[in-house]
Amino acid sequence: MMRNRLQNVTRSIFLGFPKVSRCALISAFIVFVLLFYKIDSYSNGELSDILRSFGHENYISLRLIRGASDTDTTTPVNPPGNVVDVEDRKPAFKLVVKDTYTPNVEGTQAQDRVLQQLQLYETCQRDSSTIVVDVGSYLGEFGLYAAACGCTVYMFEMQQDIVTLIHSSVDQNYFLPSRVHVYHNAISDVPSDTTVKYTADGSSSFISDSGSNSVQAMRLDDIPWSSSSIFMLHVDVEGYELNVLRSATKLFAENRIHHLMFKYHPWWADRTSQSTLLPYIRNELKARFIYALHRTENIIYGPLRPIDIANYYDQHFKSQYQTDIYAVFDKKAPRSAIKSKPYNSYKPPD
Repeated sequence: MMRNRLQNVTRSIFLGFPKVSRCALISAFIVFVLLFYKIDSYSNGELSDILRSFGHENYISLRLIRGASDTDTTTPVNPPGNVVDVEDRKPAFKLVVKDTYTPNVEGTQAQDRVLQQLQLYETCQRDSSTIVVDVGSYLGEFGLYAAACGCTVYMFEMQQDIVTLIHSSVDQNYFLPSRVHVYHNAISDVPSDTTVKYTADGSSSFISDSGSNSVQAMRLDDIPWSSSSIFMLHVDVEGYELNVLRSATKLFAENRIHHLMFKYHPWWADRTSQSTLLPYIRNELKARFIYALHRTENIIYGPLRPIDIANYYDQHFKSQYQTDIYAVFDKKAPRSAIKSKPYNSYKPPD
């Protein structure tokens, strides 16, 4: 009798909450039961990432959960560089850098505008298995931003000391290891596991037969991706973009890469044939739309017409002006998804 009465009282109290509040209460209860059931199997960083995923601006002290001390070894200490708060992009993130390196805020404005129009943050918040690939990561600014958005990220960097800094940045941000994959490899169209030589000069590194460093190469087609499609492929490889794209011919043929963004270096003709890069993307990889991104302003130009693509190399080689290129491969993406200016209004600096 007492047990039935207690059940009736509890049921009355629960039903007294509005329906939305009841759903939220049940969801929160389930999450915390699952979380605390395996509490000891998570590091502080992993727990922090899980908790922040329910509200990025509302941090919950892990020490209140399980009494972790200030000297807990799972807390990142003594990073191998300076920690910079990158706050020009939202959500913000921490970046471990060498010496006095300053993130290039001015040079990413048009890129940021594309990512906003593609709703990268909202997409990854809805589905954390959404993949963003960053080839030629250097310190990892692009990949770390995608990770802060909640995406699953794959980063590829040739320089071992830079890879160490990226791992430290991952720790500083408490990103889950299952969502951020860092590879010490070159991406190229040679067979996977081939050893290639490269030259490293400060922030620049590129494959070179005369290089004094070596690393194993991988093809993007051979990577065991955690999902069937790649939302964004970002490439910055100092003139070897064509080699990277040729390593992903199967992925492009199967329509598994939806968006591509890369730096265009027309004057590095001694590395790969830059004059054939945009025609290759349009004619061989079958890009639906190609846009030019202003390097220092928040402006997107395009879509490029066939005549624009044909003249693009000569125009930029003459001006020695670096730009970013954005290409759309998603079959469902409408042309109206990207707000842009006609390319004929673009004038590179003299």
